[in-house]
Amino acid sequence: MTIIVNDLINDGSSPDVRKAVYKGFTRMLSNPPKKGEPFPSADYLAKVLPRLKVYIHDESEKVRKAFVEMLIQVKELDLSSFKYWEVAPAEHLLARLELEKEEVSKPLVHLIMSEFYTRDKPITSVLKRICKIITMNKVAARKLFMYSKKSMPLDLAVELILSILTVLRNRLKEIEENHAKTIALNKERKKRRRLGSVLSERNSNVKIDHLLRDYILN
Repeated sequence: MTIIVNDLINDGSSPDVRKAVYKGFTRMLSNPPKKGEPFPSADYLAKVLPRLKVYIHDESEKVRKAFVEMLIQVKELDLSSFKYWEVAPAEHLLARLELEKEEVSKPLVHLIMSEFYTRDKPITSVLKRICKIITMNKVAARKLFMYSKKSMPLDLAVELILSILTVLRNRLKEIEENHAKTIALNKERKKRRRLGSVLSERNSNVKIDHLLRDYILN
């Protein structure tokens, strides 16, 4: 395994060699033991795979696709010892999604979409995750929905769209109300300033009248 991890994964002579490494890991993960039996290779992979996160940026498209397919297998296996995002953190996945063509983008979308948008999650949680992804990488967020057709059922897509529209409507209403309050407050302030100016002018006139009266009387 040392030769595989240290040498073959860095073989610059042939992308097929590097691709075969990830295919081998995928094969290992796709043959788990029966329920209740130990899975010795899981502990080893939990130590090795997170060290390979930068290899998702391999120069070869077919190697990157094999890497993503390996991540999908990690997710489907659902091991307690390690998760796919420990192998390739979100920022790496989104960076790849931003740059990838359809061949690799589709499995990437399947991996990411199935994680943050499922029927058991409340829609508010989904919207927060969407906002986070948009904040992290706008281009990747756009491609996430561009290729989401097979990863998101129609009814869930409709629910998401309606929820986004509802949030936008409520936010616009809030902005309009705040704008109206600001206008009303500014008008009140102007009215008070005019009133203060009038009162100040009246006080000045009263003082002048008193001074003139005192001058005449004296």
